[in-house]
Parts: sequence; C-alpha cells; structure tokens
Amino acid sequence: FSQCPHCHQRVPDYELLCSSCQFALPYCIVTGAHVIRDDLCLCPSCNFPAIHSEFLKYLTIDDTCPMCTTRIDGSRLMKLDSGVAVDSFLAQSSDMS
Repeated sequence: FSQCPHCHQRVPDYELLCSSCQFALPYCIVTGAHVIRDDLCLCPSCNFPAIHSEFLKYLTIDDTCPMCTTRIDGSRLMKLDSGVAVDSFLAQSSDMS
C-alpha cells in the first residue's frame, strides 16, 4: 500500500483508481504501480511519469526509457518537488483520463 498522490488515502500499489476520491492514478512506466507523490519524476524525453527511485534503478540495467525507448542520462532525471510541480502534473493527468 502507498498513498494516493491526490487525497493521501492508502491505496494498493498497483491500483489505478483511488477508491476514496475516485482519482485515476497515473502509473509508473518502470513498475506499473501508481506513482508516489514524494518520489515522482517524468521521463525527460516523453514526459511519462515514473517513480524516481525505480527509474534510477532501472537505468543501471537498461539506459533507455521503457516507454519511448530514448536513451536516458540518469543525471537528467529530476524528481518533482512535492508542491506545485506535482499538483500541476496530477491536474494535467486527471484532465486526460
């Protein structure tokens, strides 16, 4: 279980809809689990979301994005802060669902 990045209620890691707030949870392109608010990044090439720590681990094995297959330099992978940047991303992703 981890927190819904929108309402902070506990949600099973691979659940993509929060049963508490009905928010469609964006998923990590590396793990398939829903993203975690405090550990969120976007691929610098395709802007798909990922769990930052998991993407960094993945890049030690394969240096390409699992979504767009672009070669990714791990130093370019920036974690979004827990404030405005995350809220902006979540608002955009909810508009797409």
